[in-house]
Amino acid sequence: CTAQLFTSTNEGQALVILEAQAQGCIPVSFDINFGPADSITDGHNGFLVRHGDIQAMADRVQQLMDDPALAARMSQQARTFASEYQARDLVSLWEDTMSIAKMLKKLGAKNRVPHFEARLRGVDFPDGQGLQVRVEHRAHVEDLPDPATFELVFVNRDSKEEIAAVASSSVDEQLAVFDVEPQLLGETQEQDAAVDVNLRLRVGKAMEMKRLGLPETMILPYFTTHKNLSFRPKQ
Repeated sequence: CTAQLFTSTNEGQALVILEAQAQGCIPVSFDINFGPADSITDGHNGFLVRHGDIQAMADRVQQLMDDPALAARMSQQARTFASEYQARDLVSLWEDTMSIAKMLKKLGAKNRVPHFEARLRGVDFPDGQGLQVRVEHRAHVEDLPDPATFELVFVNRDSKEEIAAVASSSVDEQLAVFDVEPQLLGETQEQDAAVDVNLRLRVGKAMEMKRLGLPETMILPYFTTHKNLSFRPKQ
């Protein structure tokens, strides 16, 4: 046969086109999604015509019938294309594509901050001067890309200016621990306004910050100006 008519309305990878080309049979196909244009270079190893244009398809077949030299040249070019296509290691190409997809997914994860919480779980006074703050984050640590960093961030409530940030000294599946030095506490005390404490998670270039809160409880502890511990019921 000189020509193959390919009249599908949609396709994936149309192997029948490759099979025809391998025999030197010139495909004349509707230009549809998604396969024909992957195998046919219009006017070189086949013809592509507008989807549904039956007259154009008939004209291309008539052109091949009327011009044996054109048909012979395109037939040979179809054979060459099919031979080169069959020589490709498609399994290796597929494996390479999957590797690239995994790499892109990993790169994307580095710039996406997963869900996390910011709940105060405890405060210790290890040396009577500084503080050790334990914060419940509930993020899936094993899913966090490297680098991923938890920070305790101190912000001036009025100006919203960041005063200082402390990276976690340790992180496990539930808690992030922060060692706050006396010098930093002195910097926060110099602020005219109240200082709010936040938990920030950095993942690559992305970051998200949440205000540090207390767990759900009906009793709220607080320290008086005389450094005494008191409690009050939740309003």
